[in-house]
Amino acid sequence: MTNLVWLQAEWFSRSGCLVVVLGVWSSIGVVLHEKLISRRASWIRNKELRQLKAKQLGDSEIALGIDQVNADHDQRLNLAMQDLRMSVGVLEISLLISGTLVWGFGDLMVQAIVL
Repeated sequence: MTNLVWLQAEWFSRSGCLVVVLGVWSSIGVVLHEKLISRRASWIRNKELRQLKAKQLGDSEIALGIDQVNADHDQRLNLAMQDLRMSVGVLEISLLISGTLVWGFGDLMVQAIVL
């Protein structure tokens, strides 16, 4: 059993574990956020398709409209997912790397600073 005393080398090393846990939680949040973005984009697409069908256009005009709505949907969804992955990916990677380094070498860093 370890005996941790406040402000000795071990507390800093153990705090790295918490930073890694935050990084893992952020990755779980990304999965949930992707699902929300996907559902919202599908809802918007379905709404636009219903509005298109309600206009009572000819078959060829409806087919062109459906193709345009689907293309817009794909483009919006790809941009939203790309932005999400970029913004959260940087945070997640930085948390995991810094937490792992502190967890593994935190006691050595504190000892080097103190000595």
